[in-house]
Amino acid sequence: MIGAEKNRPEDDPVMRTFHHAAALCVLSLVSASASAQGWFAGGAIGQGAQQEYTIAGPVATFDDADDSYRIFGGYLISPLQGLVVSYIDLGTGYADGPAFGGFTDKMSADGFDISYIIGWSPAAQERVRLFGTVGLFAWDQDVRYVDSLGFFKYKDDGTSFSLGMGVEYRFGSSEANAWGIHGEYQLFKDVGRQANSGHEYDREVLSVGLIYRFGRGFQRP
Repeated sequence: MIGAEKNRPEDDPVMRTFHHAAALCVLSLVSASASAQGWFAGGAIGQGAQQEYTIAGPVATFDDADDSYRIFGGYLISPLQGLVVSYIDLGTGYADGPAFGGFTDKMSADGFDISYIIGWSPAAQERVRLFGTVGLFAWDQDVRYVDSLGFFKYKDDGTSFSLGMGVEYRFGSSEANAWGIHGEYQLFKDVGRQANSGHEYDREVLSVGLIYRFGRGFQRP
């Protein structure tokens, strides 16, 4: 693990894409048609995982899982399509081993995600919805590494793609029942910077939580 603390340049093309996506979200909300279903918000807790860990030496322990949480809000621009903005804490990965005279390594990550949602309600009902998401995740990763040579701290930041899929269940069948339960699996690609901290891995989160719809919920047009 080498290199001084550095950050992604401001002219990064993926970051520009993130800014363009944010602008598109705003325009989409402004231009939403009469079929728009309204705002929603929610929160979820679950478990985050780092899919792998590599270092130039033997590793004794790699704990890839940690508690994770998500706070989100968005707008449905049609009964089964919308936009969602989330803050996500991915948790902390941990590794140690005998390499380099003995080392410990902690990698924590969080960030903001903007995603497009598309859903599907099976059969002729409005209580259960399956959905998928695709978006951009603006992340920060903090790495704290200790070995026989000392303590090293690295800060990575950047933007990468996110994918998700899940299910929602609304309590009750009337519009008055705005609460529902929300379960989702999300994958965040290439979090971290290999050239800076030496750590760049895919991260994933499996979570469950509550959602509240301020509009017409799952109502079909």
